[in-house]
Amino acid sequence: MDSAHYFSADPATPEHRRRITVPLAGREVTVQTANGIFSPEGLDKGTAAMLRTVPDPPPSGRFLDIGCGWGPLALTLGLLSP
Repeated sequence: MDSAHYFSADPATPEHRRRITVPLAGREVTVQTANGIFSPEGLDKGTAAMLRTVPDPPPSGRFLDIGCGWGPLALTLGLLSP
């Protein structure tokens, strides 16, 4: 069983980075993603549905997004509550 991940010291698959433009917090945002992460081609349906229904964050505070994707939750929090 192959247990390689994007953070493996010597991954079996070559890295492939790409730029994607996605709507976050009411604006178009361009980010760079790479293979080996969750949903590198764009915003997945589950995260998009969650972002449409969750309340806005408080105007200030600290936020933590620990995940396996390119950070749409953390980016949205940062855009809405810099």
